[in-house]
Amino acid sequence: MAPKPDANLRAGRLFDPAGVFWQVNREMLMALSGARAVLLELAHPLVAEGVARHSGFGRNRFGRLYRTLRLMIACNFGTQRKVERELRRMAAKHRPVAGKLEHPCGAFDHNAKYGAADPHLRLWVWATLIDSTLRSYEALIRPLSAVERAAYYSDSRTLAELFDIPQSIVPTDYNAFEDYFNGMLASSEITVSETARDQARLLFAGALVGRAVRTASLLGISLLPARLRKEFDLEWNTANERRAQGLARVCKKVRSLLPDVLCVWPQATWGEWAVAMSGRSDHRLRDWKSRRSHP
Repeated sequence: MAPKPDANLRAGRLFDPAGVFWQVNREMLMALSGARAVLLELAHPLVAEGVARHSGFGRNRFGRLYRTLRLMIACNFGTQRKVERELRRMAAKHRPVAGKLEHPCGAFDHNAKYGAADPHLRLWVWATLIDSTLRSYEALIRPLSAVERAAYYSDSRTLAELFDIPQSIVPTDYNAFEDYFNGMLASSEITVSETARDQARLLFAGALVGRAVRTASLLGISLLPARLRKEFDLEWNTANERRAQGLARVCKKVRSLLPDVLCVWPQATWGEWAVAMSGRSDHRLRDWKSRRSHP
């Protein structure tokens, strides 16, 4: 059951449309963070094993990406009823996900157990989404202040609660989150297995579709730690780096020129409209848009 929204939130939604969390996630460009989050998830050997054996990733590489996107849009902008419906779907999909690692990898021995209910695996998956979104926003839209990052992270803890991650293991603030995330990246828990490499190859497979996915994933790949790019066998050179930086510059410029209606998830726009119609709109929304236009 999703937690009840605080009294100051509007129109039955979990997050405040005027808040940093909503305003960052409303940008459709954040979809470009998806490849980085997926690759970071797969870099955990137990997550990669679960994806390979239970998600049907090889048969329908976009199905899992779509389900994740649908879940995140519902949680970020939907009413409690929509959130609860998506969480039930996720729970049903994850219920049978459990097994053992076939081959030792990194910190994990042969037959190490994995399962979708494991709170530490859920924590890592949630963390990849939060870190990838923040890094992508700053690369594609504008830098965030330390206060804004802290506010974004504070709301993201509600998202962790929705994912049934015990608050006792969720880092208490953004600085603690950075310590956790960087510590994981530096540890042998995050080691790309052959299974993970196979899944990454499937993601980028195909002469036409694979090239399109690789192009859309360019920014996300550029934001991966160099060690993981190497372990995934992702070719990376100076030309790729220049293309990624060029893409980021173009996105920033285009986003500053286009109206919100062309750049914002429709579900977010609808939520903001519902707030405005309730007669309880917030001046902070105008303040945020002003900051975004004049970074």
